[in-house]
Amino acid sequence: MQNILIPIDFSDVTDAAIRTAEELAWGLGADIYVLHALTPEPAFVGWGVGPTYTRDDERKERARLLDELVKRISTDEFNVSPLLVEGPTIDAILDAIDKNNIDLVVMGSHGHGALFDLLVGSACEAVIRKAKCPVVVVPTLRQTKKTNEPEVTPY
Repeated sequence: MQNILIPIDFSDVTDAAIRTAEELAWGLGADIYVLHALTPEPAFVGWGVGPTYTRDDERKERARLLDELVKRISTDEFNVSPLLVEGPTIDAILDAIDKNNIDLVVMGSHGHGALFDLLVGSACEAVIRKAKCPVVVVPTLRQTKKTNEPEVTPY
């Protein structure tokens, strides 16, 4: 395994997925690709005055956050590359797998629950079903935390 993909959304599962991918990259001697997908905006949002925060501003901010994250986890042990793409999240992940010869995907699970997954769907489930490589799903801290365990500080 030479290439690991980490799809991120800058939520509470991001740090756990990154830590897992780092451990795997060290053990396997693999490189890491960190993917963030800017999902398409809906055509109609409401009746109010137009947004003061534009899509271009959002893109620049996400690119800045992604670059900061990549700098923070970069090491001499493995290469870390950012991937900022626009499009539906699942399509972006599957496309990145093909284009970057990804051997393993490490992604966080939000753990919303069965009702949410039934109504909205789970990105993890869709990637597991459609990916051409293994997928490691990392639960959030709140999904795994027990009352006697110490709090883990994210990056």
